[in-house]
Amino acid sequence: AWLAETRGVCTELFYAHVLRQSPRTLASTGFGVHQDTEEFEFIEYTVVVKLTADEQDEPPSAMRVVAADSHFEYGAAAGSAGFFDAQLHHASVPPRSEREHLKVAYFFRRAPEEPSSRRSRRPPTASSWRSTLGENPPDVV
Repeated sequence: AWLAETRGVCTELFYAHVLRQSPRTLASTGFGVHQDTEEFEFIEYTVVVKLTADEQDEPPSAMRVVAADSHFEYGAAAGSAGFFDAQLHHASVPPRSEREHLKVAYFFRRAPEEPSSRRSRRPPTASSWRSTLGENPPDVV
């Protein structure tokens, strides 16, 4: 629903990946520069949600979007997320923390015309945003 409101397009979840990221898992869960459309070119948007909260003074996990001014750093809280156009070139940033972090990457495509339980049918109301994302949900939460 948030994608429908902010981007004016109805989407549906196509698939998701769970990532275990740490210095020890970088070889299998670290990604060089890529687009999320390489396997399925119809993927339009990616949302990555961090499931593991940072400990006090722990360096944040991050992602690099090519041509961006700086790395995107996830917030410290579990549930911190990033949203981007799946066609953007991006890459993993090696973790600065020794701890393992779990993330889920969700990949959305444009919804087909037929009804689906995974489809974002209508934009949410202001009250539904406050209950799920706080007062002012930005493009990157």
